[in-house]
Amino acid sequence: MAIGKLSSDELAQIKEAIFEAEKKTTGEIVPVIVKQSDFYPAAHFRLSLLGAFVAIFSYYQLSFEGESVYFLYLFILGALIGFFLGYIAPLKMLFTTREEIEEETRQRAMESFLTNGVVETKDRNGVQLFISVLEHKVMINVDNGLHQKLGPHANDKWQHILKDLLEHLKRGQASQGICSAIKEMGAVLNEHYPADRSTLNELPNKLVIED
Repeated sequence: MAIGKLSSDELAQIKEAIFEAEKKTTGEIVPVIVKQSDFYPAAHFRLSLLGAFVAIFSYYQLSFEGESVYFLYLFILGALIGFFLGYIAPLKMLFTTREEIEEETRQRAMESFLTNGVVETKDRNGVQLFISVLEHKVMINVDNGLHQKLGPHANDKWQHILKDLLEHLKRGQASQGICSAIKEMGAVLNEHYPADRSTLNELPNKLVIED
Protein backbone atom coordinates (compact mmCIF):
# COMPACT_ATOMS: atom_id res chain seq x y z
CA MET A 1 0.00 0.00 0.00
CA ALA A 2 1.77 3.08 -1.24
CA ILE A 3 0.39 6.59 -0.86
CA GLY A 4 2.26 9.21 -2.82
CA LYS A 5 2.26 12.88 -1.96
CA LEU A 6 -1.29 14.15 -2.25
CA SER A 7 -1.76 17.19 -4.47
CA SER A 8 -3.33 20.42 -3.29
CA ASP A 9 -6.46 19.54 -5.29
CA GLU A 10 -6.70 16.14 -3.59
CA LEU A 11 -6.25 17.69 -0.15
CA ALA A 12 -8.98 20.19 -1.02
CA GLN A 13 -11.28 17.33 -2.09
CA ILE A 14 -10.73 15.58 1.24
CA LYS A 15 -11.39 18.81 3.13
CA GLU A 16 -14.62 19.27 1.19
CA ALA A 17 -15.63 15.65 1.86
CA ILE A 18 -15.23 16.25 5.61
CA PHE A 19 -17.23 19.47 5.38
CA GLU A 20 -20.07 17.79 3.48
CA ALA A 21 -20.17 14.79 5.82
CA GLU A 22 -20.19 16.96 8.95
CA LYS A 23 -22.99 19.22 7.65
CA LYS A 24 -25.39 16.37 8.42
CA THR A 25 -24.15 15.50 11.89
CA THR A 26 -22.89 16.95 15.17
CA GLY A 27 -20.07 14.39 15.04
CA GLU A 28 -16.49 15.12 13.98
CA ILE A 29 -14.35 13.19 11.48
CA VAL A 30 -10.55 13.29 11.64
CA PRO A 31 -8.62 11.41 8.90
CA VAL A 32 -4.93 10.78 9.67
CA ILE A 33 -2.08 9.38 7.56
CA VAL A 34 1.27 8.41 9.11
CA LYS A 35 4.29 7.16 7.15
CA GLN A 36 4.96 4.50 9.78
CA SER A 37 3.71 3.84 13.27
CA ASP A 38 7.12 3.13 14.78
CA PHE A 39 10.84 3.00 13.96
CA TYR A 40 10.88 -0.73 14.88
CA PRO A 41 14.40 -0.84 16.38
CA ALA A 42 14.09 -4.59 16.93
CA ALA A 43 14.06 -5.11 13.15
CA HIS A 44 17.33 -3.17 12.83
CA PHE A 45 18.84 -5.20 15.67
CA ARG A 46 17.84 -8.50 14.04
CA LEU A 47 19.25 -7.42 10.70
CA SER A 48 22.46 -6.32 12.43
CA LEU A 49 22.81 -9.78 13.95
CA LEU A 50 22.18 -11.39 10.59
CA GLY A 51 24.77 -9.15 8.96
CA ALA A 52 27.30 -10.02 11.67
CA PHE A 53 26.69 -13.76 11.23
CA VAL A 54 27.11 -13.45 7.48
CA ALA A 55 30.36 -11.59 8.07
CA ILE A 56 31.65 -14.31 10.42
CA PHE A 57 30.72 -16.99 7.89
CA SER A 58 32.53 -15.05 5.16
CA TYR A 59 35.60 -14.72 7.36
CA TYR A 60 35.96 -18.47 7.76
CA GLN A 61 35.17 -19.13 4.12
CA LEU A 62 37.82 -16.68 2.94
CA SER A 63 40.37 -18.19 5.37
CA PHE A 64 42.45 -15.16 6.28
CA GLU A 65 45.62 -16.82 7.55
CA GLY A 66 45.58 -15.81 11.17
CA GLU A 67 44.66 -12.21 10.44
CA SER A 68 42.22 -11.92 13.31
CA VAL A 69 41.92 -8.17 12.79
CA TYR A 70 39.92 -8.93 9.64
CA PHE A 71 37.42 -10.83 11.81
CA LEU A 72 36.65 -7.68 13.80
CA TYR A 73 36.45 -5.49 10.71
CA LEU A 74 34.10 -7.88 8.92
CA PHE A 75 31.96 -8.33 12.05
CA ILE A 76 31.49 -4.56 12.48
CA LEU A 77 30.92 -4.02 8.76
CA GLY A 78 28.34 -6.80 8.59
CA ALA A 79 26.48 -5.45 11.64
CA LEU A 80 26.43 -1.91 10.21
CA ILE A 81 25.23 -3.08 6.81
CA GLY A 82 22.49 -5.09 8.48
CA PHE A 83 21.40 -2.11 10.57
CA PHE A 84 21.11 0.21 7.56
CA LEU A 85 19.29 -2.46 5.54
CA GLY A 86 16.54 -1.96 8.11
CA TYR A 87 15.71 1.34 6.43
CA ILE A 88 14.45 -0.61 3.42
CA ALA A 89 10.72 -0.85 4.14
CA PRO A 90 10.09 -4.46 2.96
CA LEU A 91 13.09 -5.73 4.95
CA LYS A 92 12.01 -3.78 8.03
CA MET A 93 8.59 -5.41 7.87
CA LEU A 94 10.05 -8.86 7.12
CA PHE A 95 12.10 -8.72 10.32
CA THR A 96 9.26 -7.35 12.46
CA THR A 97 6.76 -9.70 14.07
CA ARG A 98 3.05 -9.44 13.41
CA GLU A 99 2.45 -8.82 17.11
CA GLU A 100 4.89 -5.87 17.09
CA ILE A 101 3.18 -4.36 14.05
CA GLU A 102 -0.28 -4.72 15.58
CA GLU A 103 0.79 -3.27 18.91
CA GLU A 104 2.75 -0.31 17.54
CA THR A 105 0.06 0.60 15.02
CA ARG A 106 -2.62 0.50 17.68
CA GLN A 107 -0.53 2.64 20.05
CA ARG A 108 0.28 5.21 17.36
CA ALA A 109 -3.40 5.45 16.40
CA MET A 110 -4.38 6.07 20.01
CA GLU A 111 -1.63 8.66 20.40
CA SER A 112 -2.86 10.47 17.29
CA PHE A 113 -6.46 10.13 18.51
CA LEU A 114 -5.54 12.10 21.63
CA THR A 115 -3.15 14.66 20.14
CA ASN A 116 -5.58 15.62 17.37
CA GLY A 117 -8.38 16.31 19.84
CA VAL A 118 -10.79 13.58 18.77
CA VAL A 119 -11.71 13.14 22.45
CA GLU A 120 -12.51 16.82 22.91
CA THR A 121 -15.95 17.05 21.29
CA LYS A 122 -18.90 18.07 23.44
CA ASP A 123 -20.87 14.86 22.84
CA ARG A 124 -17.79 12.59 22.69
CA ASN A 125 -18.76 11.64 19.14
CA GLY A 126 -15.47 12.09 17.32
CA VAL A 127 -14.27 9.42 14.89
CA GLN A 128 -10.78 8.92 13.50
CA LEU A 129 -9.81 7.32 10.20
CA PHE A 130 -6.22 6.14 10.69
CA ILE A 131 -3.90 5.02 7.87
CA SER A 132 -0.37 3.75 8.57
CA VAL A 133 1.42 3.40 5.24
CA LEU A 134 4.45 1.23 6.06
CA GLU A 135 2.38 -1.39 7.87
CA HIS A 136 -0.46 -1.36 5.31
CA LYS A 137 -2.87 -0.82 8.20
CA VAL A 138 -6.14 1.10 8.27
CA MET A 139 -8.48 1.46 11.22
CA ILE A 140 -11.38 3.48 12.53
CA ASN A 141 -11.41 4.60 16.16
CA VAL A 142 -14.36 6.26 17.86
CA ASP A 143 -14.88 8.17 21.09
CA ASN A 144 -16.96 6.80 23.96
CA GLY A 145 -20.22 8.56 23.17
CA LEU A 146 -20.42 7.19 19.65
CA HIS A 147 -19.16 3.78 20.74
CA GLN A 148 -22.05 3.42 23.19
CA LYS A 149 -24.57 4.49 20.56
CA LEU A 150 -23.33 2.00 17.98
CA GLY A 151 -23.49 -1.03 20.25
CA PRO A 152 -22.02 -4.52 19.69
CA HIS A 153 -22.30 -4.51 15.90
CA ALA A 154 -20.27 -1.35 15.36
CA ASN A 155 -17.27 -3.22 14.01
CA ASP A 156 -19.31 -4.62 11.10
CA LYS A 157 -20.09 -1.10 9.91
CA TRP A 158 -16.47 -0.02 10.06
CA GLN A 159 -15.02 -3.14 8.43
CA HIS A 160 -17.12 -2.56 5.32
CA ILE A 161 -15.78 0.99 5.06
CA LEU A 162 -12.18 -0.12 5.64
CA LYS A 163 -12.40 -2.91 3.07
CA ASP A 164 -13.54 -0.44 0.43
CA LEU A 165 -10.77 1.99 1.44
CA LEU A 166 -8.11 -0.71 1.12
CA GLU A 167 -9.30 -1.54 -2.39
CA HIS A 168 -8.91 2.10 -3.40
CA LEU A 169 -5.44 2.28 -1.84
CA LYS A 170 -4.30 -0.85 -3.69
CA ARG A 171 -5.37 0.78 -6.95
CA GLY A 172 -3.46 3.96 -6.10
CA GLN A 173 -6.67 5.95 -5.54
CA ALA A 174 -5.87 7.31 -2.09
CA SER A 175 -7.87 10.54 -2.22
CA GLN A 176 -10.93 8.85 -3.73
CA GLY A 177 -10.80 6.11 -1.11
CA ILE A 178 -10.44 8.55 1.77
CA CYS A 179 -13.29 10.73 0.49
CA SER A 180 -15.54 7.69 0.07
CA ALA A 181 -14.70 6.47 3.59
CA ILE A 182 -15.43 9.92 5.05
CA LYS A 183 -18.80 10.00 3.30
CA GLU A 184 -19.76 6.60 4.70
CA MET A 185 -18.51 7.50 8.17
CA GLY A 186 -20.61 10.66 7.99
CA ALA A 187 -23.68 8.56 7.19
CA VAL A 188 -23.10 6.48 10.33
CA LEU A 189 -22.69 9.63 12.42
CA ASN A 190 -25.82 11.17 10.90
CA GLU A 191 -27.83 8.12 11.93
CA HIS A 192 -26.94 8.58 15.60
CA TYR A 193 -26.00 12.27 15.83
CA PRO A 194 -28.01 14.22 13.23
CA ALA A 195 -27.22 17.89 12.77
CA ASP A 196 -29.26 20.49 14.61
CA ARG A 197 -29.29 24.27 14.95
CA SER A 198 -26.58 24.17 17.60
CA THR A 199 -24.17 22.20 15.42
CA LEU A 200 -20.63 23.59 15.68
CA ASN A 201 -17.47 22.67 13.84
CA GLU A 202 -15.32 21.63 16.80
CA LEU A 203 -12.28 20.26 14.94
CA PRO A 204 -10.46 21.35 11.74
CA ASN A 205 -11.76 19.92 8.46
CA LYS A 206 -8.51 18.59 7.08
CA LEU A 207 -6.42 15.50 6.50
CA VAL A 208 -3.73 15.22 9.18
CA ILE A 209 -0.40 13.98 7.77
CA GLU A 210 2.24 12.85 10.27
CA ASP A 211 5.72 11.35 9.93
